[in-house]
Amino acid sequence: MGTIRPNFFSGKLLTAEDLKLEQDYFLDKIRLHNRCLHGYGVVCGLGIAVGDGASPVVEIEPGCAIDGFGNLIEVTETVEARLNPRVEQNGYYILLGYKECPSDEVPALLEPSQSGSEATQPSRIKETFEIYFEEHNPVAKRERQAVQKTCGEPRPLAIGRLRRVRKGWVLDRRFVRPRCK
Repeated sequence: MGTIRPNFFSGKLLTAEDLKLEQDYFLDKIRLHNRCLHGYGVVCGLGIAVGDGASPVVEIEPGCAIDGFGNLIEVTETVEARLNPRVEQNGYYILLGYKECPSDEVPALLEPSQSGSEATQPSRIKETFEIYFEEHNPVAKRERQAVQKTCGEPRPLAIGRLRRVRKGWVLDRRFVRPRCK
């Protein structure tokens, strides 16, 4: 076994597959480095503030984290997400997940067998994140999952927990968020 990367030489015809293999090789090495040397969790920042009310706005400050797959999740500016709780629910985990968004559509050459209108393909992939709320922590030890099972899987990272009190919602200070080594 082992990893495969392209071997370039003068006169080689470069294909999209070759270039994608090159990118995948280095992305996989970076993710492996992050997982094995740093683990998963918050690297820095990502402070959380909770607004008032039955459906509060949660503010997350800039910072970065590494998910269980080794993806670097970077939050470059303060972002907001609104919690829309169910009446019977008394707690929610604040999850931060890695997300890739294709962008910048450009015309693509069609294969000779294809005909019709001009096709387009995204020319860029934006690495970003999404914030959402779940009742259960997807990587909690109490769910009988070994911490090692989380490594290598693209799971969201729990960065905080909200709990309901009489006046609304507060950040649960008992929640210990995972931190990178």
